[in-house]
Amino acid sequence: MKILFSIVFFCTTTFISYSQNNSLNVFLNCQIAKCYNDYLRTELSHFNFVRDQASADVIIMVTSINNASGGRNFQLFFNGVNKYSSQSDTLNVSVKQDATDDIIRKNLLNAISLGLLKYMDDSNIAETVRVSFSKSTTKAKTPKPDKWKNWIFGLGGNGRLTGESNRKNIAIDGNFRGGKTTEKSKFSFYSYYAQRTNSVTVDSVMSTVKVNDYGFNSLFVKSFTNHWSIGGFVKGFHSVYQNILFSKSIA
Repeated sequence: MKILFSIVFFCTTTFISYSQNNSLNVFLNCQIAKCYNDYLRTELSHFNFVRDQASADVIIMVTSINNASGGRNFQLFFNGVNKYSSQSDTLNVSVKQDATDDIIRKNLLNAISLGLLKYMDDSNIAETVRVSFSKSTTKAKTPKPDKWKNWIFGLGGNGRLTGESNRKNIAIDGNFRGGKTTEKSKFSFYSYYAQRTNSVTVDSVMSTVKVNDYGFNSLFVKSFTNHWSIGGFVKGFHSVYQNILFSKSIA
C-alpha cells in the first residue's frame, strides 16, 4: 500500500508516496526536546521507526531552546548510518510564542519529511515519488500612485502658560516644514515662529515684555551624475535675544 503525506515548505506543498518495500529504518531521539513521537510515527508510517539505534539507516536528534521573542527554536540533526554514512544535514524550525501544539508538530513533521528526502535517492525514487506544487494565491501588488507626487509636509506647535498672583508667562511656538526628494533633485524648507510674553504687576501696575523669534531656511540640490550634485540654500532669521533685526544669507 502507498501512503500519502505532505510537506509544506514556504508556499509549496509536496506530496510523497514511498514503497514500504524500500522503507528506511529511522531512529528518532527526542530526549532533549518534545517532538510528538506518536504523531510523527503515525504520519510517517511509510518509514520504519526502530527502537535500536544500531539498526537505523538514519538517526534524527531533535533539540530546542527558547528564543528572544518568547518562542522556540528546534534543531533537527540528520545522521546517515552504514551506506548513508556520508550524508548528514541540519534543519532549523522556529515557532512563535503563541504557536499551538498542532502548529508545532506540523512544522516538525514538515522538517523531518524534508530532511528524509535525501536518503531516498538510491531507491527508484523517480518511480515511487510524486511531487506537486500548489498554485500561489498571492497577487502582485501594484503600487498606488502618489497623489502628493513625493511632497512631504509637517506642521508643529506648542504653548505654555504659567503664572502667579502678580506675574504671568505665556510661550507659543510653531513651525512649518516640507520638501520633495527624487532621484534627480531635492528641495526642502523650514520656517518657525516663537513668542514669549512676560507680565509682572508691581504696585497695581502691570508691565509686559514681548520677545519673538522667527526665521526660515530652504535648500535645493540638483544631481547631474550618479555621484555629483550642485545646489544652494537661503537662510534668514530675526532674534531679539541675539539683538538681530533680520539676518539673511545665500550660499
